[in-house]
Amino acid sequence: MRTWFRSSCLLLGLMALSLVPKISAAQTSKGTIAGTVTDPAGGAISAATVTVQSTQLGENRTVVTGTYGEYRVSAILPGIYQVKVTANGFATIVMDNVEVGASVEKSLDVRMEVSSASTTVTVEGSGATLQTESAELSGSISLVLTEPGAVRVSQRDDFTNGASFSVDGLRPRANNFLIDGFDNNDNGIAGQAIQPVNLEAISEVVVQTNSYAAEFGRGGASLTNVIYSSGTNNWHGAGYWRYAGATFNAVTPEQARNGTTSP
Repeated sequence: MRTWFRSSCLLLGLMALSLVPKISAAQTSKGTIAGTVTDPAGGAISAATVTVQSTQLGENRTVVTGTYGEYRVSAILPGIYQVKVTANGFATIVMDNVEVGASVEKSLDVRMEVSSASTTVTVEGSGATLQTESAELSGSISLVLTEPGAVRVSQRDDFTNGASFSVDGLRPRANNFLIDGFDNNDNGIAGQAIQPVNLEAISEVVVQTNSYAAEFGRGGASLTNVIYSSGTNNWHGAGYWRYAGATFNAVTPEQARNGTTSP
């Protein structure tokens, strides 16, 4: 009986350990570039080589398109990239300044031109593209209330840690908060567990409000992922100072009526 009990405990322990990598990797702050490569007539080009690289971030990834011309480069750091596409019988396409955001997919379809391999066509800037790789609605901003469907609610209606806001009519407690892809939810009263105050350290804030990937889970309202700045291959730095005193605050309406001019 004792041997059976020990074996059961060992088995349960191994099962728990096997779940740890899956849980830790369930959410991500990295981005994805995906799309299709076609010829001038819209036909798929298979076996085309797609190279995504950033000298600043040290990223260099190469993939080959599939049967239907599809490609996907996952788990790359947010930043600015150069995308290069080559295929036999077609001119090389080079796209500079392709911006990849955190936690979202960047749709980048490429139409090749028939020419010799020595010909190179350079495209400056990726511009706004229609998101065809996923159904998510997202934005890279620092003010969630500027997103469509997001409205502020009073603390009396729904108290959470930090600012209470509703997305698409759902309760503020259904919002999900992350920092670099890691859980940042107050499990007691909901809302953000940690309130980031050093704005200089934040690279971007990604807000997803609809149909985001199942990897994020949790609530059905919005997903807010705070992305902190990462290092590059170039030396750089910045200074930040935050003053939280009341010296520069505006007076309240009550104080103004009483003749107070400064707090």
